[in-house]
Amino acid sequence: MTDIAAHTQNSVGSDHTLRKVRTRNPFVHCIVNEAAAAITSNVLLAAGAHPSLTHDPDEINYFIDDADAISINLGMFSRFRFRSAQQAVLGAAASNLHWVLDPTMIDRSEKRQRNCLSLIEAYPPAVIRGNFAEIKTLYEHFEANPDELSSRMDTVFVITGETDLVISSGHSVELKTGHPWMNSVTGMGCALSALIAAFISVYDNIAESTAEILRIYGRAGQLAAGRANGPGTFSSHFIDCLYDESVL
Repeated sequence: MTDIAAHTQNSVGSDHTLRKVRTRNPFVHCIVNEAAAAITSNVLLAAGAHPSLTHDPDEINYFIDDADAISINLGMFSRFRFRSAQQAVLGAAASNLHWVLDPTMIDRSEKRQRNCLSLIEAYPPAVIRGNFAEIKTLYEHFEANPDELSSRMDTVFVITGETDLVISSGHSVELKTGHPWMNSVTGMGCALSALIAAFISVYDNIAESTAEILRIYGRAGQLAAGRANGPGTFSSHFIDCLYDESVL
């Protein structure tokens, strides 16, 4: 494995990436569960992106038409939200937009796994971010190892946990950063997926920009933990740290 911090700092760098996102102010449309909607929006705004979160299938195309990237989270997935996700993915395919898939708990539900696979088959996402069990479910379904599947789908895989891993064709990087309180705040992973979508909309190298946002996200978590008294105050400090690029 390559050390992610050294690799990404030599390629894009946190100051540069944040400034470019804030200059471009990318419009990221997110299909995310209600529990994670607020923190997802606030994280995107703190980074300089512009979020929208409608999941009404009768109006979603109006938002997809103007989007720079799309993030789809399968948490609390309903038939209604699945219809919206299908339309969003078809819209991404028609406009050649990058989209990020967060396959929440597909290891727990066969129905959710089928829905996930149908979205992937319609138009493979640029990035798939999940925990080990969720990503392992995809590897087992496609009967391919991580590198093979990344090459086959032209997709970057991100496995988040105590050690974060970014897997692209022929190359992998890892990072040990962040803070345990990040696992005690609802929606931190969902917000990360949306932020990845914002970053890959302004950078051509998807693997490098994905790795860089993981480094930034983890660093913001470390800094926020130093200011907070516990998980309740951690989330507000996290947004402050992400907003203030000088601390990154």
